[in-house]
Amino acid sequence: MAETVDLSGNSPTDVKLSHPNRSNAGSPVGSLTPAYPGELVLDTTNFRVWRGYGEGTDGWQPVYQGA
Repeated sequence: MAETVDLSGNSPTDVKLSHPNRSNAGSPVGSLTPAYPGELVLDTTNFRVWRGYGEGTDGWQPVYQGA
């Protein structure tokens, strides 16, 4: 497994922005509100990762589509 360097300045116990920390069966658009800007959510139905960028349930942008 590749190692990455954490340049965020966060403590080791903070939530990292390197992997999804929530999952949702389907797109989070219209159903989840981002907990913070940059939050990643895994769509377990379509194997897609979404990044939260807004404050409402429409504040999501797809960033990765799996195989």
